Amino acid sequence: MKNLINCVTKWTNVMKKIDEISDPKELMKYSEILFEEERYKEALLGYQKIIKLKPDFFEAWHKQGEVYYYLAMDNESIASFKKALQLKEDKLVWFDMGMTYTELEEYENAQECFEKTLAMDKNYTLAWNNLGFTFSRLGDQQKAVEYFSRATELEPKDPYFWENLGIQYYQMLKNYQEAAKCYEKAVKLDPNYPRIWEKLFYSYTELKKGKKVIQAIMNLIKGYQENNDDLPISTILFLLAGKDSELAQEVFSDNKLQKNVAKYAKASDAAQEYNRIAWSFFMGKVYSKGVDFSKQAVIRDPQFAAFQDTLACNLYGLGKEENDEALLQDALKAFKEAIKYQINDWDISWEIVSALCEILGDEDELLQKAAKYLEEQ
Repeated sequence: MKNLINCVTKWTNVMKKIDEISDPKELMKYSEILFEEERYKEALLGYQKIIKLKPDFFEAWHKQGEVYYYLAMDNESIASFKKALQLKEDKLVWFDMGMTYTELEEYENAQECFEKTLAMDKNYTLAWNNLGFTFSRLGDQQKAVEYFSRATELEPKDPYFWENLGIQYYQMLKNYQEAAKCYEKAVKLDPNYPRIWEKLFYSYTELKKGKKVIQAIMNLIKGYQENNDDLPISTILFLLAGKDSELAQEVFSDNKLQKNVAKYAKASDAAQEYNRIAWSFFMGKVYSKGVDFSKQAVIRDPQFAAFQDTLACNLYGLGKEENDEALLQDALKAFKEAIKYQINDWDISWEIVSALCEILGDEDELLQKAAKYLEEQ
């Protein structure tokens, strides 16, 4: 209630001040302050009054168009920009109108606007970049590369433009080698740029460069921790394991990576994160570490069937790998715990239960349940 009263008071004070100011230039200064504070609806009132007082005030029409853009009133934004251009040709107005047309997905109109900007200033880097985006949406991928590349030539020390060129190579042309080169240039300019390390991870995965995948994951962990951002590490590991189990096995077998992932998991202290990592290690056939991560998930929530299931799967894999019946017996115990707490049949890896029962024998009831489940699939 107090916040609402404060908002109403602020709005009332702004309205009062706008009513009091009669000089367009003074009102422009005040409206600019509101705009910089991102108080767009209030700033709009100021620009609208300026236009009433002085209909040929070019800057007011331009700023009104910007405000409408930020308020997602795109048609009104376009109309304001067009009026501003009737008063004066200006590269910024053309550029801003191109941005608005991009929001409307009217890419041919956006193209015209950005080209008009460049006709007035051939070194306007953002216009080259945005033309790249526009041509990509229009389906001319090589032309898009040309324009994104021009942006990197004009501002070679800005990682943003290298990132956009890399995205074009990766997403639209499936040229993972060139994409990696662009991302590498971006990350040299900003080594603690987690978003780029994530893109490098995907490029290196496509190129099957195990050591570089490890490097990317390690830097991802470091970068996200330093920026206090949510870490997508468990998702990254899961995607890698699901895409390429052989590459995942190479990556997950690295001791330094294992230690860094363990530190990340400990810092997150979340059962779901431990379990997701453990399942990734199972898919990558690094069962010993999968067991370690699974146990941590189970410790945090022993009555969650999926956690017991993941532990059982990793114990089964490790038992088979080492030909160790004791580990297989432990796997069977974990499966029984999973079955005890299951909510739905999909919580349990019945195919492995069936195989495990056949190996160990003497588990008729469990084997029958597994066989029945498999028949129904």
